[in-house]
Amino acid sequence: MDCPKLIANIKSLGTIGGVYEYIVQAVVARNKGRCVCGECDPGGSAEPDTEFLLQLRKAPAAHYEAELKREGAQLAFQRAYDGAFLSAEGNIEERKALARSAADALQWELSLAEAEFNRIKLKTRQLEQSVMASQSLLRSIQAEGA
Repeated sequence: MDCPKLIANIKSLGTIGGVYEYIVQAVVARNKGRCVCGECDPGGSAEPDTEFLLQLRKAPAAHYEAELKREGAQLAFQRAYDGAFLSAEGNIEERKALARSAADALQWELSLAEAEFNRIKLKTRQLEQSVMASQSLLRSIQAEGA
């Protein structure tokens, strides 16, 4: 499925890493197993790679779950911090320090939940950008091949 002419055209347009193979498969599938260049026979399956699309379909649910986890961690941390602050003795700065040390483990859990949420958000954004890039490339390849 490696048409040198097609891959060179796609790479020259500056694709986002790894997307060019998906685009080649999609173009070959759209042309019913024949390459757009008309000079080569790619052979193999004409099915586009569905792993990419499955990841994109899972993104909203993963985003929602990560957001719930982050909000739960934020609530647990805030409850522990507020409880420790209110029960501590001393001036304001001493009470803040005691509350921070009492809620240390929950602060770590909150940081991990926020990192996971941000990672999922970034991955979703990357997948969406890859889809947009692949659609643009498919349009340009179709216009060139037509």
